[in-house]
Amino acid sequence: MKKILKDLGITILYNLCILFLGLVLCCIFIRTDFLRGIIYIFYFRMLTYAILSALIISAAALMLLSKKNAKTLKFLDNKLIFSGFAISFLLMFSFLGTVPFTSDRSYTIFSLGYLYENADMSYTQEEMEQIFIEGFVKEFGATKKRIAEQMHTGYIKELDGKYFISESGKRFIELLRLLDFFFPTATNPSSLYPNGNHNREFIKD
Repeated sequence: MKKILKDLGITILYNLCILFLGLVLCCIFIRTDFLRGIIYIFYFRMLTYAILSALIISAAALMLLSKKNAKTLKFLDNKLIFSGFAISFLLMFSFLGTVPFTSDRSYTIFSLGYLYENADMSYTQEEMEQIFIEGFVKEFGATKKRIAEQMHTGYIKELDGKYFISESGKRFIELLRLLDFFFPTATNPSSLYPNGNHNREFIKD
């Protein structure tokens, strides 16, 4: 029993260490805007940063497993390194997808940021809606940014200054609607069903 608890403690400590080191690497990647010229979509850059960080940390752990260091690092083995890679990647990607990505795109974060910058003021719902349109959509360039991203992925196309969804864009929405069937949003209609989903009851907030 003691050996099991000891091995569990070592595994947890090891994973926490590589998670911390991985987040440090991710921080460096983000601060230097590494790969921006190659990977245009911010979300995909976050995914790449998580993969690279996990690979670098795992490679370093494998190097420590060399015969030269084997005696001083007996607790390390291939299974532990593999689990460390998987866990650190998932946690890093979850963190990157939640914090920087959400902060960059969320209207909730924008509205809170705006209220923070103007903490001595209060606004009606109509005024907040106008702030969203003028600030988030126009000044922040939310619509322009999202059109550029979808053009880059090939999900929408342009013809004579007008945009329309491509076949790959349709397949992407169909995939998301399939996932929404198993993991539905809290309310309906969601962004996946702008005209409403007749298969589900609308839940009022």
